[in-house]
Amino acid sequence: MLTLVPNPSWRQWCRLLSKSPMPNDELMRPWSEPNVQVGLLSGSTWSLALIAHWRATRFDSRVITIFVPDYFCESALSILRIVGFSIHFYEVRGDLSVDMSQLRALCQKIKPDLIVMVHYFGSPNKNQSEFREFANVNKAWLIEDCAHYLIGNQQVGQVGDFALYSPHKIIASPSGAVLVARFATNANLTSEDAQSFGEPMTWSKQLVEIVEKLETGITPSWIRSSKWLTKRLAQRLGIARKPIRPPVFHNHNELNVSRSLSSPEIGRLGRACIAFYLGNANPGLIGDRFLATKSEMSEAKYENYLRQSNSHIWDEVVQVLSGGKVYPITDSGVNTVPYLVGYRGDEADVATLYELMASMGLPVTTWPDLPREVVGQINSHKGAHDFRSTHIYLPVHRSIRRKDILKIVRKISGSCKVDQCKATSRPVILQDEWEQLMLVNPVTNLLQSWSYGQAKAKAEAWDVRRVVYSVDGRDVAIAQLLVRRMYGVLKITRLSRGPIFFPGVSNEDKCKVLTGLVRESTRRPFNLLSIEPELLISESIPNLGLGSLVRISPIGSESVVINLNDDDETRRRSLNGKWRNQLALSERSPITIRHSTDHKDFNDFENSYFQFMEEKKFAGIPRGLFREIWLEAASCGGAHLFVAEREVQVLGSILVVAHGSSATYLASWNGVEGRKVNCNNQLLWRASCYLKELETKFLDLGGIDEIGTPTISAFKLGMGGHRYRTIGEFLSF
Repeated sequence: MLTLVPNPSWRQWCRLLSKSPMPNDELMRPWSEPNVQVGLLSGSTWSLALIAHWRATRFDSRVITIFVPDYFCESALSILRIVGFSIHFYEVRGDLSVDMSQLRALCQKIKPDLIVMVHYFGSPNKNQSEFREFANVNKAWLIEDCAHYLIGNQQVGQVGDFALYSPHKIIASPSGAVLVARFATNANLTSEDAQSFGEPMTWSKQLVEIVEKLETGITPSWIRSSKWLTKRLAQRLGIARKPIRPPVFHNHNELNVSRSLSSPEIGRLGRACIAFYLGNANPGLIGDRFLATKSEMSEAKYENYLRQSNSHIWDEVVQVLSGGKVYPITDSGVNTVPYLVGYRGDEADVATLYELMASMGLPVTTWPDLPREVVGQINSHKGAHDFRSTHIYLPVHRSIRRKDILKIVRKISGSCKVDQCKATSRPVILQDEWEQLMLVNPVTNLLQSWSYGQAKAKAEAWDVRRVVYSVDGRDVAIAQLLVRRMYGVLKITRLSRGPIFFPGVSNEDKCKVLTGLVRESTRRPFNLLSIEPELLISESIPNLGLGSLVRISPIGSESVVINLNDDDETRRRSLNGKWRNQLALSERSPITIRHSTDHKDFNDFENSYFQFMEEKKFAGIPRGLFREIWLEAASCGGAHLFVAEREVQVLGSILVVAHGSSATYLASWNGVEGRKVNCNNQLLWRASCYLKELETKFLDLGGIDEIGTPTISAFKLGMGGHRYRTIGEFLSF
């Protein structure tokens, strides 16, 4: 049985509960924006009931009709059913999109008051603009169910009259749901509606009054919190209860509504847990530093990073137990934060795997428990039935520990000998050989370049080892390792953004390379390996190869890559509209852009860049290392400086360093006059065009940090490239 350990720690909980509750305005800040009301309830089922009550009150109607997708959770409808609102279900297709023509046909028979639209499993709803139009035409209120998100973003929570969030489903909390009422220009709500809703602090009281009229009992929030704490304490102390076997795979929920409901009030513990996740910072590793630093990041953001890193953690278990017949649902990118990690396959294979995992005590689940009307009408709701019958889900929260999962893999796969296999390695001495190997993979990074290794050796006295890894006589990866001895005893090996695997290398071969690398680096006592693998969260992860490593942070490198294989017109169209307009304005201004490899220009750039860094108070590359990177790259023709000038005045410059078939935007500065004419836009655009002429395939924009440097990050993201993030930092002793 896999034990799930809750977070935050008991000491942190006690400290939070001893403090005065966080004011509502501060607690609701992540969901707040202009023209909204935000309130806290215990669960989203209460939020739905409150919105329906408001609609009935505003339009003096006893019968409120609600359109809900058929792929929806029955428990979320319980209070709507008790109060007596009319619920109708529209069809969801097998890919979770909606046939809007079918929804319009339903509207011809029944006029909706409320329409629920769901963002499933961390991916934005594909039909949200159509839902907005549909709601406007029918003068209905549109409700965005964002329960699989902790906080909204530009694609989620922006089109509905209301948005629902369920933090208690994602963080460690006994309860907690956020209800957002929007009064924006694209919403159907008015200022009169806002007044009728009352202050958010009164929302739970309104619900209590509604339910009390129905003579339905309400359990106080402190009882719910006490039960939740007792259960978590038992888990923490290792008091194992006999596992309750989950329902069989094909057992759809039958309606069983209790006449006693949990209070709509969130309670003090729920508020404290949400405050913890919104307010605390976390240790993380940045760039190629060895020691951890404090990242200005809330627990909520850290939880997102952990979920993304954990999204592949069950892959080997599912692969082994299903014999490869059940496979992961593909992830939609770095912005997708999974509520659960999903797997799909044929119905029979998925059902067999579900029963097997449940019998082993693994926390496998199906989702959702379909509403009774949907269960009883299979032909009318085939998409919902098919999706539920061909998918299973597993948790990805911070309590899931990679080493526990890998133990399960080894236990159930006696034939898996990856840990006993490793790739062979040979050293690379000559620069020409290394440069040729860097060309094998068109996407490389600066930290694995020859120039960077030489610069680290000269500026910071690291020893550099460059290695090629082979499996069955085939070269499959390269790695540039930095080695340093401390106090004559401790040997530290650092691998930043490596190994670089060649195209087409299998996960099994990646496991062998990582296993061999770890053993070579830690074969003797007092040998320490610090590694940030060049593995992306959007890819399949070779977890077995990382099995002996301890993950110390899910915060890896995050950046944007521009594909220079596309023609200039295509790349220009992919620019953010504001970014493209700034570029056009800059191109019409009287400035010139020139390319330089001259040392005098670099010296001027270096002085201006470090002065700019001091003025703007941001951390950059140490000056000694910065100069050595330039010198090493320039010696082999890989350093490119682009300078913006107006007559004899330098307005700004950027430095780009080439490596293999890729290049990295390393640093830039611009003065007041340069910012007025958006010179950085033109500098970066002209640099990308110049590199394309040199047959460079990809341009990495050098990292983004939306918390530490939000303006710079927004500028880089505006260039419209592919955003990526590596899986984090690991240690091995």
